Amino acid sequence: MRILVLLGFIFILKACGTAAPKTKNVIGPKDTETQNTTTIPKTDLVKSAPKDAVFGNYNGGNNSFYGHIRAVDKRNGKMVIAFEQKSLPPITIDNVYGGTLSSLKLQGFDRDLLLITTKLKDPNFNKYFVYVLRNNQWKEVVNGFAIHQSHFSQANAPISNDSGNSNNLKRYYSVFDLDATSATGYTWRLLSESVPIENR
Repeated sequence: MRILVLLGFIFILKACGTAAPKTKNVIGPKDTETQNTTTIPKTDLVKSAPKDAVFGNYNGGNNSFYGHIRAVDKRNGKMVIAFEQKSLPPITIDNVYGGTLSSLKLQGFDRDLLLITTKLKDPNFNKYFVYVLRNNQWKEVVNGFAIHQSHFSQANAPISNDSGNSNNLKRYYSVFDLDATSATGYTWRLLSESVPIENR
């Protein structure tokens, strides 16, 4: 009798089958799905530069780095330029209300120069500053100089080498001049001058 009961129980189990355990895919996609992503190692991630960053070979080495305008205080008229290399001091320029940066190459310099074009309180003018990096310090190559907006197209390069004197640079600047033939009684004239290089 016991044997018949046991055989009957085994028969019922085989007829019903055993349910396979259900598995839940927690980590990744199902086997039938394809994954369209690329894994980038941390070592390959590159820190992105600010949108206004300007790269240059400012230290005379093989590796260029960028400078960018970190802050503009329009209320107090101040602009701060910072650099990718945190060890370099920022450049702070007073009495300006914004601007742009560009890298400048001039003969006689073994590195790129930093040209800063700034906006003045009078929107009709831009003022220009030229810096060279020496001994981890930014030094002015010449004093700042301003150009009137009516002369922007004429002075495509506000500063350049002086072909007649390798110790000087040629820069443009605007001056106010009385002009009886003008409807306003005055005009702005674009002049140029040769100025000594203060820091090479």
